[in-house]
Amino acid sequence: MAAVQESHCSEPNIYLDIKASLEKHKLIEMLSFGEIKRRFKRTILGPFWVTLNLGIFIFAMGWLFASLWNTDMKSFLPFFSSGFIVWMLISTMMSESCHTFTSYESVLQQISLPYMLLPIVTVLRNLIVFFHHLVIFIIIILLFDVKINLNTLLILPGLALLSLAGISVAFILGSVCARYRDIQQVIQSFLQLAVFVTPIFWPPEQLGHKKIIFVTFNPLYHCINIVRKPMMGEAPELLSWIVVVLIGIFAFYIASTIFKKKSQDLVFWL
Repeated sequence: MAAVQESHCSEPNIYLDIKASLEKHKLIEMLSFGEIKRRFKRTILGPFWVTLNLGIFIFAMGWLFASLWNTDMKSFLPFFSSGFIVWMLISTMMSESCHTFTSYESVLQQISLPYMLLPIVTVLRNLIVFFHHLVIFIIIILLFDVKINLNTLLILPGLALLSLAGISVAFILGSVCARYRDIQQVIQSFLQLAVFVTPIFWPPEQLGHKKIIFVTFNPLYHCINIVRKPMMGEAPELLSWIVVVLIGIFAFYIASTIFKKKSQDLVFWL
């Protein structure tokens, strides 16, 4: 713990911490891939077991909800699958962000590490799993003739914006949950509700005049939209880009404030 205290005795600076974190890119890579390998040690399919389970769920629920909404599977399943795959990325990033620091408690108490390194690891690990899940959507593209065009390339800036915002959110949730462990349960409850009030299982058009509440003013919808729309060969609305950029700016401001005022106390909360 002495090493950590000595490392953070000067005025905390989140920019210098991010720079120091990125300089340890090999450690980031090792921690990100290492955790995935540890979870699926001695399995044949490895992380593709999660992908297989998710694929079965998507096809089963896609058929069910297409029947309930009286919608053609050819149009509904690409919409549902792309939205749910992106939702899995966002929800798991938020859920695992609660453990950003507590899961490395023994390490942080013995070794001096840049604090922003672990939020980066959390986001990168979930991005790796997301690309495994894209196998499901590739199958759906082949089965249902989903459009692939220049709009598809917008997946990259969409994922970049989500990742940048996700790093700040991971630091915020990781810090708050280290101090107040009950917050983790609040986040889990929020995610369980959010998946049903966000247009993932149902098309936004079905809401009519209520669309403004559950879609326009729903930040999670816009976070999903900037990746889901390109996956379906469509360009996201400008509003979605603006909302996600504002979320990223606001999250970074909160993260930098917490870092400046509380980063020196973080190790004592573990």
